[in-house]
Amino acid sequence: MYFKKLFKGILCFCVLGLTVTMTGCNNEAEKTAVCFVIGNTGNSQGLNMNGQLVSDTLYDVIRNYGYIGVVNADGDPEMVFSESYEIDKRYKAASNNILDRTARTNTSNVAAFLKSVVADNPEVDYLESLKLATRQLASLDGYDNKKIIVLGTGLNTTGILKFSDNVIASDSKGIAEKLEEIQELPDFSNINVYWQQLGDVAAPQIELTGNQRKSLESIYRDIVETGGGTFVCDGTAAGKIDETIEYPNVSVVEFSSDIEISIPTEKTAEPVITPEPVITPVPVTEKPAAPTQQPVEGIDKFVYDAFKNAVNKVYELYPYLKTKSSDFFEVNVEYSEIDGKSGTVASLKTVSSDLGDGYKMKNCTLRIDNEDFNLASHEYLSSDEKAMLAATITHEVTHFIMYDTIPDGMIALNSNEFPEWFIEGIAQASSGADNWFTGSVFMPDSEWCILFNDEYVSTNSEEYLADYVSKLKTMPYGAGYVATLYLGMKANGSSIGNVTTSNIVSGLRRIVNDLADGNTLNRAIANNTEFDGLSDFEYQFTNAKGDVIPFVRNLRIAIGDDGAGSIVGGGLSYSANYLFKESAFDNSKINYYLRF
Repeated sequence: MYFKKLFKGILCFCVLGLTVTMTGCNNEAEKTAVCFVIGNTGNSQGLNMNGQLVSDTLYDVIRNYGYIGVVNADGDPEMVFSESYEIDKRYKAASNNILDRTARTNTSNVAAFLKSVVADNPEVDYLESLKLATRQLASLDGYDNKKIIVLGTGLNTTGILKFSDNVIASDSKGIAEKLEEIQELPDFSNINVYWQQLGDVAAPQIELTGNQRKSLESIYRDIVETGGGTFVCDGTAAGKIDETIEYPNVSVVEFSSDIEISIPTEKTAEPVITPEPVITPVPVTEKPAAPTQQPVEGIDKFVYDAFKNAVNKVYELYPYLKTKSSDFFEVNVEYSEIDGKSGTVASLKTVSSDLGDGYKMKNCTLRIDNEDFNLASHEYLSSDEKAMLAATITHEVTHFIMYDTIPDGMIALNSNEFPEWFIEGIAQASSGADNWFTGSVFMPDSEWCILFNDEYVSTNSEEYLADYVSKLKTMPYGAGYVATLYLGMKANGSSIGNVTTSNIVSGLRRIVNDLADGNTLNRAIANNTEFDGLSDFEYQFTNAKGDVIPFVRNLRIAIGDDGAGSIVGGGLSYSANYLFKESAFDNSKINYYLRF
């Protein structure tokens, strides 16, 4: 293959250049072998090769003399690139400047090759692609770490795991066990699998609901873990679709009706916030039961106090919602395994009913993953863990109160449903920016750069920030958070140069008050900003028009190095430990009760 020959030539040239200087010591880092599985096919969002997962892995592997393989994941997968970046021992004594420069050159070349990989055959078979990758890695000796990085939707349209007959709704463990039984399970022994853009489909494939995304992730997680590996679902946002490419046909996968919503909120290995409202029309035949006695000890008391604090904080942000809330509502609390340690920390499940004049929430369950916290011995939780759990509960409570007070916009069965970026953005505004923003956009004075469009750039550059805000609909927890705060500033009529919590909150109150009075988000935006409505706001924001980029920069400065980016408590720059510390909980009486 031409690209492979080209890469070998570049590698040899760079190695020969190392003979110029021979100084320093030979202190080698761990060697890694990585195999990329590239699903650049039809019915998929554009693959983002500029994220940290891909760019950092490429550089680290090449710089430390590792191995890179590439599988083209289509209907007939094949290994299209295989290269070792080992060099003669005597050249490793060259100066770090030369070694670094050589690694950067090779990294840029491999990154360009990855972008050129496009499906050659109709359909896509990720399971067979994974088999190729595992067999290739198993054939390699002398590597400390072995990884597979998959970029693609994960929807198999051919092969043994063809996603027909609503396979996505099947028991994921059962699928893995069946593959093992018929000897079709790849051997992932000692391999770490990272999956980027799982479920990021494009037309004509129907978009996956949150629960379908979770089911898809569970299927591959169980396949990998049953095969002896570890699995991480990476949250890097999708790239733009290259409209110039004519992809081979990929069949549309049909799913059964599913109106459950569950979307991951974290792109790191840390515990994450995942609201999981489930909307099921049911007849209302009776009023809620009388309130139960409230918990007085243990983890129940902490959760109850954190819940009360969250309700009071959200009411403090949006006082009008308190006047619209239920006189009494009981929330069930469950401690259970959701998706294992370092996954989903909590989820919210609601059931709503059409009362004739619109939908209303009938019951709600807050689930907390006991794999992420030692809930049985909660007294041993660190202050950081307690603050994280309290922030998570605040995120979920924001959803909960909006379901209680503005149900028509929150329920997917309604034509005036709020866009996902607003639902998640306003909840993130309560709990904090998380790594979706502060981990992707660094402070202006930071020396850190990121590989973007084949070159290392500052995350405050015009090009990088424009790309970030363009992900509004595919990255609701990051770009959605920024858009929601920008909307607050615009609704308050504030100067973008004066990004403060009070200005943002003042504007968001105007928006939320209009929504609580029965207006659509489209009308609320038109009523309170210079934008014509929702579509105009989304267009201006995603295309970085006007003062969008200056706002993003000023917001990052306002949050600072240690700020949580939360609008509760009066300060974007306040840390999560300060905002959500147990001693500062507001335990004023609320109209909601918890049943444990």
